[in-house]
Amino acid sequence: MKKFFISSIAVAAIITNANAGKNVAPVETPPVPVQQPVANSFKLVGLQIGTLGVGANFAMPINKNLQARLNINGLKVNKTKSKDGIKYNASLKLFTAGLLLDYYPWESSTFHISTGAYYDNNKVTGNAVRASGAYTVNGHTYQEDIVKRIDADLKFNKFAPYLGLGWGGKLNSSGWSWNLDIGVMYHGKPEFKLTPYKGADANSYINIWNQAVNDIKQQEATTQSDVKKYKFYPVVSVGFIYRF
Repeated sequence: MKKFFISSIAVAAIITNANAGKNVAPVETPPVPVQQPVANSFKLVGLQIGTLGVGANFAMPINKNLQARLNINGLKVNKTKSKDGIKYNASLKLFTAGLLLDYYPWESSTFHISTGAYYDNNKVTGNAVRASGAYTVNGHTYQEDIVKRIDADLKFNKFAPYLGLGWGGKLNSSGWSWNLDIGVMYHGKPEFKLTPYKGADANSYINIWNQAVNDIKQQEATTQSDVKKYKFYPVVSVGFIYRF
């Protein structure tokens, strides 16, 4: 009887353990995260021409709406201009390097808003050539033995913020495309300067030389007043780009 009782307990324990194993939920293996495909990192290079000269663009997208762009431009133009009896041989030297941020508000459009700043090394340099053997400055005439040469310089602020609009350079496509930028660069009040140089007899006629210096300074002030309002530089450029 005792053996039967012990055997019954053992059988019941085995049956209980078997049923308990059936009720335990199997341990689920955690899902392996699916790696999302990495978007193509298109890069952009391009050539353009416009009011800043001949230039190049180098750009890289930040996200689907933004791209950073390096814009470099340069050009040299020589020109002659006469004012108040002085003939200026001027050289326009353009050089700018800008860091810009282009914002594309709509994925389906190439329209973008650009902002940033330029390093502005644009300047005009030149010298004054005698008219009929003499300089006429502020109503007075000076021979070359008193005033040998007058140099002219027109410079701008080196730091120039930029704001503009543009079309082209779509962020989500590769291959050849076009671009158009229209905006303004704030280069501040231009600085105009005239520098006279003494002729062979300037020291012998020092009073005349001093009068010439005063007249040239007055002419400098007049021209400075004329150009000081041109604080903004229009920027228009068009070109071709390749994104890869």
